Amino acid sequence: MNEEQQLIRRTAIIQDTINGINDPTPWPTLAWAEHGDTLWTASVADRAGVDELGIAHEAGDTIIRRHHIGDEDTTLESATALPADPDHGIRAQLLNHIRQWDGADPDRSGSLPYGTAATITIPGGDRPPAMGWQQALDRAGRSVLASDPDRVRTAMLRWRLDHTTRPCAWYLETNGYDLHIIEWTHSDGQATSYRYTHLQYDDTTGDGPAMTTIASSEATPPTEPTADDDTSLERASRTIHDDYQRLRDREGGVTDTPTVHAIGQSGLLHDGQAPRILTPAGRSAASWSTVVERQALRLAAPAPQPQPRARERRRDTWPNVNIPADLTRPYTRKGRDGREWAKMIVVMPAGTTIHGTDVSGWRADRFMTQANRRQRRDGRPVNLRLRPGEPIELFHGRGAERRTLTVADPWALCTAVKTALTTPRPVRDHAPAATTGDDEPASGPSDTAIRVARQLAEDDRTWRQARRIITGNEHRTDPARTRDAVERLVETAAKRYTASHPQAPTPNARDLRQATELTLRYLAPEAHDQKETQE
Repeated sequence: MNEEQQLIRRTAIIQDTINGINDPTPWPTLAWAEHGDTLWTASVADRAGVDELGIAHEAGDTIIRRHHIGDEDTTLESATALPADPDHGIRAQLLNHIRQWDGADPDRSGSLPYGTAATITIPGGDRPPAMGWQQALDRAGRSVLASDPDRVRTAMLRWRLDHTTRPCAWYLETNGYDLHIIEWTHSDGQATSYRYTHLQYDDTTGDGPAMTTIASSEATPPTEPTADDDTSLERASRTIHDDYQRLRDREGGVTDTPTVHAIGQSGLLHDGQAPRILTPAGRSAASWSTVVERQALRLAAPAPQPQPRARERRRDTWPNVNIPADLTRPYTRKGRDGREWAKMIVVMPAGTTIHGTDVSGWRADRFMTQANRRQRRDGRPVNLRLRPGEPIELFHGRGAERRTLTVADPWALCTAVKTALTTPRPVRDHAPAATTGDDEPASGPSDTAIRVARQLAEDDRTWRQARRIITGNEHRTDPARTRDAVERLVETAAKRYTASHPQAPTPNARDLRQATELTLRYLAPEAHDQKETQE
């Protein structure tokens, strides 16, 4: 990375911090200052409370946060709450505080109108980065994933092995997704303990590729004395791996015919050694950070010619809309450096139409502020604030079925959501339908039943529970128990369907019964056939 690229990355990281991307705060930044490797930001508290560092503040106080600027991110070092200074602006108050308490004269500083995103010029030039660093990394990951998914997968696997304790043995299954790691500790020529980790590559989370931990163990002494030479460690590691796979099969319900977990690649790593993982094409895997960072630098670099900015709509107000709490799915994102961010998946309500396109049920991945967490905890609507002029990406489905849609105007998205939430809910017709002998409609399952069954299949948690029904033997020996289990899964899916589709008709008992039948036909046909025979 040359000096120009380092300046682009550094400026984009600073811009992210000011805009609350890599340091989410309850209030927008109104002033900032930079000196060396230190960045200060200032905002105004709109309520009394205590921040994450334990600093108490009153409503109207000026909150000054000091950050250390690193190579890949900024780190919050301290925070200070000061009474508002009516005789000076917030920028002047920030600069006075820095000179008095830090003894520094900032290299540059700036102020921002409320709710406006900062754009900072790259030192030595007159143009800002094309985008923030986090946005560049996210887009770079998606771009590389779309153009060469095998390269991304092997790069992520290598990145995980780069962060292991040495010596360690690793085994990659032939599917290219399941990675098993045995990390050893040793003393006086003998292996004293090991830690086992089973990881799985996942590119269906909606938040870019990730390594998900399937299983792990605490430090465990070997069952028999093991020397720390390569031959002994390889033999002991392979035994531990094979024992884990047998246990994995038993817990998954496979008892008659053991599942074969073939090893495609493996190795033993010592300090200073880089793992060598090959792509299906036979190429050595590059480091994940190198692959993504190169693409991110291209995206963050300023355009050769400055482009005229479109006139922003409602410059003084950020587009925002209140979303029912049931349409938000909180989760925690963990960065490569171990830091964690609160995020949420926001589900578009039924009836959301943007420029003639129905996006009901589509999702958006957004940061979750402390105010959002309080709103959801209290059962109040969650306020979704969007940066003016920044396109919003919606996604739907997962894996090969995943689709994305970019909404260029955040105001259009907010308007469409508000319209969908305020549209009256259709009244369900409760008139009796023509039925057959088994009291089901002659026309087959209702649309609501089909949607509930589909909700079950698309939900990761209920799908995993359903798969355990498939792999077990209970549906052959006790079909009634299978039916009870599936009915409970369908009821759970129906609740989630109702929460994500507030304007859709609420599933009734007949819909739930039909959804159960649809699910059984796919999951446990024997149980379904036996019910029909008994009837």
